[in-house]
Amino acid sequence: MKATEVIQSYIKGERDFHKVNLRGQNFQGTNLSEADFRGADIRGANFTDVTLKGANFTKAEAGLQRRWTVLWLGLAFISVFVLGALNALFFKSFAIYFSTGSVESFVAGCLNLGICFAFSLTAIKRGLVVALSFVGVTFVVSSVGIFIFAAAVIATIKFENPVYGIVIGIVAILVAVIILVALIDKIPGADILPATSGMVLVPVAAIVATVGALSIGLDLTVILAIGLVVTLAAFLFAVAITFTITSIFLAISAVTVAVLVTVTFLVAGVTAGLVVATSAILGAVLAAITLTNIENILTNTLALVDIPEDIFQLNGIENIGIGIGANTVIFSVLFISLNLYIAWRALQGNPKDTWVRSVAIAVAAIGGTSFRSADLTDANFVQAQLKSTDLRRAVLTRTNWHKTTKLDCTRTSDTILADATVRDLLVTHRGQNQSYVGCNLKGANLTSADLSNADLTEADLSQATLEGAWLEWANLTKAQVLGTNFHRAKLTGTCLEAWNIDNTTQLDGAICEYVYLLNHHQERRPNSGNFQPGEFTKLFEEVLDTIDFIFQQGIDWKAFVKAFDKVRVDNDGTELTIQSIENKGDGVIVVRVDVPPNTNKEKIHSDFKQAYEEIRQQLEAQYRQQLNAKAREIEIYEQQSVQMWSVINRLAERPPVSNIENILGNKVVNDQSQIFQGNVSINAQNSVINLRDIIGQVSNKINQLPADPTPDHPSLKNLLTRLQSAIEDDDELREDEKIEALAEVGELANAAKSPKESAMQKAAKGAMNALKGIAASLSDVSKLASACKELLPLIMTAFGLT
Repeated sequence: MKATEVIQSYIKGERDFHKVNLRGQNFQGTNLSEADFRGADIRGANFTDVTLKGANFTKAEAGLQRRWTVLWLGLAFISVFVLGALNALFFKSFAIYFSTGSVESFVAGCLNLGICFAFSLTAIKRGLVVALSFVGVTFVVSSVGIFIFAAAVIATIKFENPVYGIVIGIVAILVAVIILVALIDKIPGADILPATSGMVLVPVAAIVATVGALSIGLDLTVILAIGLVVTLAAFLFAVAITFTITSIFLAISAVTVAVLVTVTFLVAGVTAGLVVATSAILGAVLAAITLTNIENILTNTLALVDIPEDIFQLNGIENIGIGIGANTVIFSVLFISLNLYIAWRALQGNPKDTWVRSVAIAVAAIGGTSFRSADLTDANFVQAQLKSTDLRRAVLTRTNWHKTTKLDCTRTSDTILADATVRDLLVTHRGQNQSYVGCNLKGANLTSADLSNADLTEADLSQATLEGAWLEWANLTKAQVLGTNFHRAKLTGTCLEAWNIDNTTQLDGAICEYVYLLNHHQERRPNSGNFQPGEFTKLFEEVLDTIDFIFQQGIDWKAFVKAFDKVRVDNDGTELTIQSIENKGDGVIVVRVDVPPNTNKEKIHSDFKQAYEEIRQQLEAQYRQQLNAKAREIEIYEQQSVQMWSVINRLAERPPVSNIENILGNKVVNDQSQIFQGNVSINAQNSVINLRDIIGQVSNKINQLPADPTPDHPSLKNLLTRLQSAIEDDDELREDEKIEALAEVGELANAAKSPKESAMQKAAKGAMNALKGIAASLSDVSKLASACKELLPLIMTAFGLT
């Protein structure tokens, strides 16, 4: 079915495209939401930037089209076969080095064999990336050695004085060391630089110094030194060239064979992969046999035509035949086996060769199915086959990957599927007893997944669906669950310490008998027994509709009440009610406030903290002024007391009187004191007068209220009278606290004149919150605390606030 036909049918309302053949079709940039592609053949199809919300790809087959697979197999087979043959040709020189019998050839063979051994050992132990770094290190070290000797030779010849050569050589060594040290942190595995560079730099320094020492003052010595330097430079150049050529060949061969074999396994499966892997060994063996036979044929032909063999001999190499061929096969097969081992290790997901697998997957996805940047929200890929598929930057919110095959063979960068642990969980839905600490599971579809006893500490599960999942005894400490669906999820025994939820978190229908609010099974809720149906959801819904104000060093209740009222007014009269006040000890108090649903809690919290600090600072300034004034008053009172005692003592010598007038500073003051002969009693009553004044004022306000309607329904007058008495009789309250509490009772009395008016109700609520705050600092058995618990709910009912 052509892409244009599918799009036209979709526009007309058709959604059923199951089992259709869509190979190689291009749907880029279209909208195919809710389309049904069950069992469809989408190999090679292009869904780049397509909107596929809710689309169904159950049992769909993605990947390369058949012709692309066949073409790739042919190309891979030929390429690997040729590389095997090149390996044989390359390693034949190794066999010749060890077969000539000359010292020079043997040294050259050992040198090349050492490079191969070092490269192979590094690739096995530390991965191919580090082995490739070894190639770069070898090239750098060799180049530095050549540069040092060349600089010394040029300086010695130009200035006819080896001292210049010594100086130039030392400077060159320093520059080389700086370069090598800088590379140590830049190249993976470059920590092998010091050892490698030492093999070249130390001899270089010694030789340059020797050249200088032998050359000072003698022309003949200078000539010999120059010859020695040139000879050594030529030797080092040859060594550098050998290092470089050998290393580069090893790198190219290893990378190419490993990637090609890995791609073949990914594209065409195990059988095809084994065939291609075998072709490398086959190419090496056939090439070695062919090269040996060519030499034998050439030797026999020369003998027949009576041509001396010396004409075609190279470096004294004679027809060694089978020995060279056998050695060539051994060297080639060993190195190719290393390449195949790297490919196998990459397929297993070994972290040492992750990049080999990544490159192979990228190559295998060329020409395959593409969902790049597509919107696959709520799409379904259950039991789909997705090898050679591109999912980069796709939107995968709640996409269902359950039982999908070959998902590990897709390109998944910039998605949650890039993490192999997460990918495996999304495919198997089996995470029991597993650790997913800090994992990105945002938008994951884990419907009915088994995550019992799983550790999801600090995992991001926002917008994920865990509907029907098993989460018993899982650890969700500090997990992000914003917008997460827990419908029918089993949460019994789960630790929910500091998990982050909001009003989009769906807890309706969650199955839970009890949970723990602290790690290590602490703070069980409920404390005993089990949740009744709906109680668990209700518990956290209440948490969602509250704001916690935390005070580290106690509370200034006057500042709190004023800030509380200010925030309420500034936020369009938002209904704010104190739910609880908890004393956590060490001066830490938590005030939990109920807010209406969908309230901007962050704004209210910020507004309150700002208003509270500003008002508290203003009150502190007022308190300081009042304290300064009180201190001045106390000083005046002390002076008056001294003068008054002086007068009293003089009067005591006179006949007894019942009343006196104390004249101080020409000011007559009735001190309302009683004086008796022999014993004098003086009562300074300034604070008492203030307390009595406010008691009288509050009593007057309460007495103006209507009397009780019936004994069973006490009026506000009765309730406020009892509340006033409790304050007056509470021994735990200081006098200033009694004055403050009585002032709030007075506010209640004022509001009680019109208890059904909205403004009066708000004023009453503010006064009751203030009284709760004052009582919070008292013991539970104090008269005010007991009265608040008993009377405030009745007062709220009388005001119609329940």
